[in-house]
Amino acid sequence: MGICARFSNRAQLRSRLRFACFSWIWRPTARPPVCTPLRWIDPMKRTLLMLSAAIAVLTAPAPFFGAATAAHAQSPEAGSSEDGEQRYTCPMHPHYISNDPGSCPICGMDLVPMESGGADAESGILAGARPAVTISPAMLQTVGVRIAEVERTEFGGRIEAFAQIAANERLQSAVSTRTPGWIERLYVRAVGDEVSTGDLLFEFYSPELVAAQMDYFSARASNARRAEASLRRLEALGMGPIAIARMRERGEPLRIVPVFAERHGVVSEMNVAEGDYLPVGADVLTLQDYSTVWVIAEAPQSDLVHLAEGQGADVRLARGGAAVSGAVDYIYPTFDARTRTGRVRVVVPNPSGALRPGAFASVTFAGDSERRLAVPSEAVLYSEDGARVVVARGGGRFEPRAIETGLSENGFTEVSRGLSEGETVVASGQFLIDSESRLRESFARMQGADTPMSALELSEAEFAMVDHVVDAALYVHEALRDGYEVQPSFFQPAIDAAEMIAGRYPGRLGSIMEESVTTLQDLTEAETAFELQGGLDALVETIRPWLMSRPQRYEALGLSIYEADGRAWLEAGSARPFNPYGDEDARRVSWPEAAPEREQAEEMSEDAMRAGGGHANH
Repeated sequence: MGICARFSNRAQLRSRLRFACFSWIWRPTARPPVCTPLRWIDPMKRTLLMLSAAIAVLTAPAPFFGAATAAHAQSPEAGSSEDGEQRYTCPMHPHYISNDPGSCPICGMDLVPMESGGADAESGILAGARPAVTISPAMLQTVGVRIAEVERTEFGGRIEAFAQIAANERLQSAVSTRTPGWIERLYVRAVGDEVSTGDLLFEFYSPELVAAQMDYFSARASNARRAEASLRRLEALGMGPIAIARMRERGEPLRIVPVFAERHGVVSEMNVAEGDYLPVGADVLTLQDYSTVWVIAEAPQSDLVHLAEGQGADVRLARGGAAVSGAVDYIYPTFDARTRTGRVRVVVPNPSGALRPGAFASVTFAGDSERRLAVPSEAVLYSEDGARVVVARGGGRFEPRAIETGLSENGFTEVSRGLSEGETVVASGQFLIDSESRLRESFARMQGADTPMSALELSEAEFAMVDHVVDAALYVHEALRDGYEVQPSFFQPAIDAAEMIAGRYPGRLGSIMEESVTTLQDLTEAETAFELQGGLDALVETIRPWLMSRPQRYEALGLSIYEADGRAWLEAGSARPFNPYGDEDARRVSWPEAAPEREQAEEMSEDAMRAGGGHANH
């Protein structure tokens, strides 16, 4: 069976080959290998390469992307393998790690060497790192820089949180009416009155209760079963056992029915006065038992994972005093995004009544102690961007690095991500070093914004990122020319690459990449040839200034910009260009001999040198 017979159409074959060939096709060069998109190769060579790639893909015993997973799973540390050899990773997909240089099988980008030590991969250096700075030994001594090692420290057995005392809602009871009537007399007058089980609360007159009592005495004289049913009805209407006993003892209905407390407590709510008429279901008062109280603690998100129901806790009032022991009763399922805390409920005994609802307290949770990766708490800097430390790289070099923190105790803060054991951080004086790095970063961004595109010094990996966007334009043209369906997922690597470049270069190149992202996102939703044509023209016009700023690079790759029908497209290695917009003959746009921006930059540099030399001579 032929290769193409395994696919339903030509478009599926192209889709399968695109990423495979992206990683296996290289152009010979003296520099490190750079991945060349399949469309940039001579058509005859491309056919042979496609057949070779197809055979390799279709006969492979495992999925193509399995290599990435396997390589990552076998990595003992980030920068080097077990035998000390250099390792490589993808700038856009840092989870992919390889022992050999080459290209990323996910996006086709060149792999870059990893630093040894394991910090980048094992700990996962977070985004937002600032430039490293170098400080002389004399300045270090003047500033008083103190270094501390990242090590595993025995801590984390105790978690502290602020809390507020609340009433135990399980010990709360409401006294309400079950028949309409009037309050004849109140025996509890105000909130705070303490009552015990069996105390008289109030006297109640209800015509319905009087009628039910008369029915009971009438039934008792003639029918025992009916009398029993009448007695049950009195209980259902709210007549308590003490009142029923008095009625039976007197042998006649009680016009004024006494209501007694069924449990001990303190009046926490009082809703009536003597003489009030009450409908069915009206709340008369609320009794609250304060023998135990709830303590609602606000625990940080990082601490919640270390708490469980039944876990012991010690509660101390803000004014001091002895601790009261309790246990975690409930961990609320919701999380407060504003305070970044979750609520934990602790039940504690309160026999003396010293723990009053509404008062503030501190809670210490007892946990299992374990060794955690930690740094001195004073080494951690906090800002709106999160937490970071200043890592000492040796030789007077320091690098601010973003980290994720966990528990804090006894002067140490747990580091859950961003550092590796054995690294060193600055424990004092780090604020000045971080400020210096921030200042240099600001100067670099200002310089990048004013630097012409032709003068920007991009790395090979960054060129590959920009070329992803160029390749997307070639891909759309090829789809229009050959009539196959565009796969929206093919644009995602270009979108990711453009976003990364836009973040690194805030000037004109960054603007071009940002606009390219918008156009590429529109192309992912294109469904008709008309929409693809519009997206192709918009993308080429967006990246045209970048292409013209690097004419030698893209002319050497065999790329050409063509125009026809008032629109432009990009094509590679074609003696007979194809107009994707109509029948008008294509007109090739000439590459400039030198980028105007580069000439301007060189003139500015020469002027600066002359100005500097004159000043020196003077």
